[in-house]
Amino acid sequence: MTRGQRRRRLHALLSELGSECEWPGCAAPATQMAHLHSIGMGGRASADTLDNVMRACDDHALLSDGAIPGNRSSAWAGEQLAALGITGRPKAWDVAEALKDYTQKHRPDVSWELP
Repeated sequence: MTRGQRRRRLHALLSELGSECEWPGCAAPATQMAHLHSIGMGGRASADTLDNVMRACDDHALLSDGAIPGNRSSAWAGEQLAALGITGRPKAWDVAEALKDYTQKHRPDVSWELP
């Protein structure tokens, strides 16, 4: 399976789970498949796994990458991170792991295998 086919399969699997952003407390429509742990420069196929992606609205996709959306404040970002149990200035790894734990606990039990 090519990387493009794998990513299309991930998009399809996430779509089966719903259409809303998976960030705690967000009901906005998901517009992106966000990687929790970075895919790195040029991408790496090992990051394309169901437990490393989430449905995200634009604002939460940016926040999951460590950026504060231009239309939001740092106070908003702090509130969003607090919903994950994170305070202060977390490392990207900590945010990714908190999101990974959250999505795994709040998604239906899925056991899809990707080749």
